[in-house]
Amino acid sequence: MHDNYRQHLDKTIQWLLKSNHKKGGSRAHFNPVTGWGNPYPETTGYIIPTLIDYAREYDDQKARKVALNFGEWLLAIQNEKGYWNGGLYPAKKDNPSVFNTGQILFGMIRLYQETGEENGPYQP
Repeated sequence: MHDNYRQHLDKTIQWLLKSNHKKGGSRAHFNPVTGWGNPYPETTGYIIPTLIDYAREYDDQKARKVALNFGEWLLAIQNEKGYWNGGLYPAKKDNPSVFNTGQILFGMIRLYQETGEENGPYQP
């Protein structure tokens, strides 16, 4: 990969890793005045494949560990009926979202492909 592309790729991954919320998930946004927002399950789900692919390509265990932790968090907040709520976490009310659940499934499928684990917990 061209050095310039790799430099930008690395910086982009570092930005995604900074979005990691201490209690789980990727934060929804960053505001220079107020800082990081709450976690957003939808974006957490579709960031997972990017982190896994990057970790495999560049042997980055931190990216892999964050992706696995994102998956654990998503499993922990999944509704017992199988869906995830729309919007920021924690949801103010029950808000089943087909779209968000579909986006999260991209991450869940990629974690299963990576680990072979059907029920977690995933091991870094």
